[in-house]
Amino acid sequence: MGVCGTSTMVDLNSQEVFNAELYDGDILYAYPISNSMQDVVLISGYFKRPGFYQWKENLKLSDLIDSPDDLLPNVDTNYVVIKRENPKDKTYSALQADISEFINNDNVQDDFELKSRDEIFFFSTMLMDTDDSTKESKKFLRKKIIELGHEKAQLELQAIETKNSSLQEQQQPIIPTKEGVVQLTLLENLIDKDLEMLVMKDNVVKIIRKDGLDLYEKQGFIKVDTDEEMLEEAEINAAALRGDRTSILSSFIKVLKRQGRPGKPTELVRVDGSVLFPGEYPFTPDMTVQDAIYAGGGLKDNTYINDLEITRMSLSDKEFISSRDNVSLSQLATRINPGDRLLVKGAIKRLESVIIEGEVYFPGEYILKDAETLSELIQRAGGLTSDAFLPASFFQREALRQAQINRLKRAKQALQQEILFQSTRAGDVGSSSVDVSQLMQLINMTNEGEEEAAGRLILDLDNMLKGTEDDLILQNQDKIVIPKRPQSVSVIGEVYVPSSHMFDRTNHINDYLRLSGGIKNSADEDAIYVIKADGSIVNNSSSGGFFRPSSSSGIEAGDTVVIPFKTSTFSGLRATQDVTQIVYELAVAAAAISSFN
Repeated sequence: MGVCGTSTMVDLNSQEVFNAELYDGDILYAYPISNSMQDVVLISGYFKRPGFYQWKENLKLSDLIDSPDDLLPNVDTNYVVIKRENPKDKTYSALQADISEFINNDNVQDDFELKSRDEIFFFSTMLMDTDDSTKESKKFLRKKIIELGHEKAQLELQAIETKNSSLQEQQQPIIPTKEGVVQLTLLENLIDKDLEMLVMKDNVVKIIRKDGLDLYEKQGFIKVDTDEEMLEEAEINAAALRGDRTSILSSFIKVLKRQGRPGKPTELVRVDGSVLFPGEYPFTPDMTVQDAIYAGGGLKDNTYINDLEITRMSLSDKEFISSRDNVSLSQLATRINPGDRLLVKGAIKRLESVIIEGEVYFPGEYILKDAETLSELIQRAGGLTSDAFLPASFFQREALRQAQINRLKRAKQALQQEILFQSTRAGDVGSSSVDVSQLMQLINMTNEGEEEAAGRLILDLDNMLKGTEDDLILQNQDKIVIPKRPQSVSVIGEVYVPSSHMFDRTNHINDYLRLSGGIKNSADEDAIYVIKADGSIVNNSSSGGFFRPSSSSGIEAGDTVVIPFKTSTFSGLRATQDVTQIVYELAVAAAAISSFN
């Protein structure tokens, strides 16, 4: 195009074009060669030798496949798509072929005649696994690109500052977005496309001059493209080579969507539910429910085949009205229309299990039936041994465990917020000067083992088995541990040596506290309580108090004495009481489980 807005067509085969004078501002257009290849067919997707093949009259699909050895492993022989061009209006339509019959039996009746410029798509029957290593590699590459962009921007800024500090405001550094992707186009702003390129080897990414590529290739570097769209395109191409039908058909489906017109619905159908590859697929002439199932990769093993739903949208006056038809296994030849949606229902597989350990004859993991009870589980496990001690049975429910852990997390967060608020408001915690590190130790007192032991449900297993109490209906992931008769008493909390001691009927609570080194100054003596072997709690005010001589018989084998933290030390911190209570609950549960082993 010339300076006056005129345009001139030139023939590059003519010598005169090289003598033409160009002016500043001229624009040169080099138009691409039109897609005019004739007498060929193209095989794409999951095929051993994809590419163009010579077309001739009466060419059959079987002519391109000499034997099953021409196909890749796990190729889908029930669903092959042919993209066909209408030579008059250049629109496209789809055909569907099942090549399993003529491949295995040389049955020419099921063969398919091809036309010039047909494109044949093959697919894999395998589900595509997400490649974590590829994701990490792309993530690393983007990170390196951003780092190089920052380095280059800083160098440019320094150069500008040296030359003319007034130009500094004009420089716009590359800024990463929240997602870690450079806001500006990576390739355009990172390198000079004419002179530079990006290469990568292992964890090293460099910007080099293009004329130095050979040297770097000898060292094992490879050229990489940093444009986000091209990275995405490369990922789609890789999925297509692995046979992913969504990637292989994506461009064709876009073409079919653009061809939709009023009165001519888009020639697509949708298959959802219990098929291997739910999604949109090209509509083919005389398409049946069975054809749509083949398009979706076939049925899963949990399919309820006697109730398939076809939903159809019809334009009535000013709005679309939906209608629904139900078909069964014997009606798979039912025709479907463009725009239809096939829903394949799948039954839910509920495989629930529980664990029983300890003093039963056959401990282990058992699969549950509906409404199975705890007493039935014990019978399945062979019944109780003679050493079983039912009062100390430990029953854990996963829903309760998660609720208790979440409760602890919320209490810890509340305590942290209160610590921050009190310390910033008054310079200390509460009314007295207290080391905040003590509270942070309290916040971090629990460990993973104790959290795994959370969720204990208190129950009277002895009376339950006798039938005097309602039986417990089991849930998925329940766990029951039936121990032997315990012979120790545990002491935890604010004592100098938290430990377990042999049970002695003549000892009372003071004796066990003394064996544990005595009570710390940080202990709240008025709040001491005992967790019985069955999980029930007895506090200091029950049965006349622990420290009175008459209460010595209240301590039994399997009990745990808890000496809480003196939370009154931290006045104003309401969450401290919640944290300490939950922490000791978890500690006792963990101690109970460990004592069973």
